[in-house]
Amino acid sequence: MPSNAAVVDVSNVCWSKELPPKRGHDDRFPDLDRLMLLERAWRARHGADAEMAFVADTSLRDRLPEADQTRWPSLVREWNVVEAAVADEVILPMARDRAGMAVLSRDKFLDHRREHRWMEECPERFLAWRMRGGTVEFVPSGVKREPPQRVSRAKEDKLVHAAGLAKEVLRTRWACGDPYCTAAATRQGELLLWPVADTEGRARCPFCEGMLVAIGPRELTKQLVLCDAAGAELLRFPIEVGVDVVIGRGRAIYGVSVDALPEPPERCGRISRQHLLLRLRPDGSVSAVDLGSVNGTRIRRAGASAGDGARLAPHAAVTLGGHDVLWLARSVSVYVSGQRYPVGDERTWVGRSEPPRTEIESEGTN
Repeated sequence: MPSNAAVVDVSNVCWSKELPPKRGHDDRFPDLDRLMLLERAWRARHGADAEMAFVADTSLRDRLPEADQTRWPSLVREWNVVEAAVADEVILPMARDRAGMAVLSRDKFLDHRREHRWMEECPERFLAWRMRGGTVEFVPSGVKREPPQRVSRAKEDKLVHAAGLAKEVLRTRWACGDPYCTAAATRQGELLLWPVADTEGRARCPFCEGMLVAIGPRELTKQLVLCDAAGAELLRFPIEVGVDVVIGRGRAIYGVSVDALPEPPERCGRISRQHLLLRLRPDGSVSAVDLGSVNGTRIRRAGASAGDGARLAPHAAVTLGGHDVLWLARSVSVYVSGQRYPVGDERTWVGRSEPPRTEIESEGTN
């Protein structure tokens, strides 16, 4: 159960329109009076000596109205406010390491669930607020167990926003001009994986690091994840409307050859040369077809009891739900990622804080 101690997400409180004062047009700005109100309400409920820690994003002081900017330095000193580039990265470890400490925030912290799995075991420690009869009440914030796809999407959204990634680069189809490169033999020369960028901002091949050539915009794209039998991620790759991907062994010309991966999975020899076809439909759904493989493909639907799942009938298309998992010959698994782009992959934007510019991006193609 939560203790009387609490760590406060200061920026989240100051921006909260659920708390007074209501300033109409000026609600575009954070307000320190909201923080003062919440602090008084917590102490009124838990005692004047209740331990409270305050953590704020460093950007908050510059976003405050002029009058609050004058008040801010003294408040920081009086309440020992911790200022951090990303407040979440201080708040969550602090709460994790202090048993029972409550987290006062309306944030669900979705993008931090992988690093802080304890959150879903202690949802009662995450509290938001509401006004009732002029009084601040503390209520559950709504933290609960979330599917990994939703966590991935939330993490991607924050990383894309923070890095200012140019999605035009990720929405571009690329080809490697080196005829001896592995990528050149994949899908008739079109690069299956995302490009990497050098320090000059030029898009390069992730296989041979040669220069890539833009060959047009991608259609609707989703990202798929290939894992080994233990669940360790082997590869992320995009799938595009109109361009089927085949997972198999021994030939990369149609898509993914599992035995050609940097770390081939155990028992990959059980996978057929052309084992599974994946197709992205125009409506955004992903279908899968077992191509008559020797050792079969099984599908485990979301929410199904533990087990291998049902074996796919050869040459019959099935539609993947958002949380379904395919198992190929009990060697590798495939599922649709909640992410659309490979943000967070250090190889994608090597040595840069921003992605490369391309002719397509320069011409303003959307």
